[in-house]
Amino acid sequence: MVLAYRITEAIKYPLGSEQRRYLSFAIGAALGLAAWGVGLEFGYIATPTGDWHAWVEAAAGVVLTIVLGSQVVHARANLKG
Repeated sequence: MVLAYRITEAIKYPLGSEQRRYLSFAIGAALGLAAWGVGLEFGYIATPTGDWHAWVEAAAGVVLTIVLGSQVVHARANLKG
């Protein structure tokens, strides 16, 4: 999550803060799904059982956790007093 935030800070093309935040969500979600896939492949994370619904629910859980974490990082970086 912090990595995604730092990547968006390093990008030099003009984006507003709202677009940077959404880009950070997308980058963080992609990194989170990649890490989840690696964990599944190496057996560190249990494979979702059942039909495709279980896979979708597990992937959505990963993405929503990343988005929540990104919100926390964004708030800590931009709301410091």
